[in-house]
Formats: sequence, structure tokens, C-alpha cells
Amino acid sequence: MFALIAIIVQWAQMAITEGAGGSVHHIILVWPLPQMLIAVSFAAASRRLGRFGRPVAACALATVMLAGALPINEYYHLAWQNGGARNWTDAIYPLATYVRTTPAKRVFCLDWGIIDQLRLLGRGSCR
Repeated sequence: MFALIAIIVQWAQMAITEGAGGSVHHIILVWPLPQMLIAVSFAAASRRLGRFGRPVAACALATVMLAGALPINEYYHLAWQNGGARNWTDAIYPLATYVRTTPAKRVFCLDWGIIDQLRLLGRGSCR
């Protein structure tokens, strides 16, 4: 019940927040509660099946693991075949120069991952 209530509350908060809850990132924020809810449900179901509970739970677990492994294998295959995605463009160099020369005391990056590129070009510092 805890996991179910927590998931409902989190999704309700995302639903009423403008611009939130529509991407995978926001769905991941409820982790590991959905997995916990599924695990508790499997455990309860296996207890109701008596002596067949463990074999049925083991088959269900194997099915779920296979279902999770297949997309991972597909992503691995595509990465091996096509290579990784480009992380940055040539636009990072003028940005790094601008950040180094700006008189601002603090710089806030609104784009995920760009701070790492600036730190790399700034030898561990964004300045």
C-alpha cells in the first residue's frame, strides 16, 4: 500500500505541475516504487499458490528478466553497430571562451550535460 500510495501522490504532483511528468526523466523519479509494488505482489501471489508458489514465481521472474534483457541487448547491438551519439558540437568552444571571460561570479547551466563539457575544457573548472 505504501508503494501504491507514494506512486499515486508523486504522479498527481507531476500532473498538476505545469510542464512536468511528460518525459522519461519524470517517470524515473518514482523508481524503485513500481518495482517494489510488483515484487510485493509477486511474493503475495506465490504464497497463495502453496507449494507451486516458488516455481511459478521463479518462472515469472525469469520472464520479467528476459523481457528486460531483450531491449538492453537491442540497445547494445545498435550502439555496437552505429556507434555512440554525438555529445557536443563546435558551439562549445565559443561558449567556454565566453564563460571564462565573463565578469559574472556564478554561471548556471540550464542544459543537462553541458557543465561537464565546460569543466573538461576549463581543466576541472568552469572558469
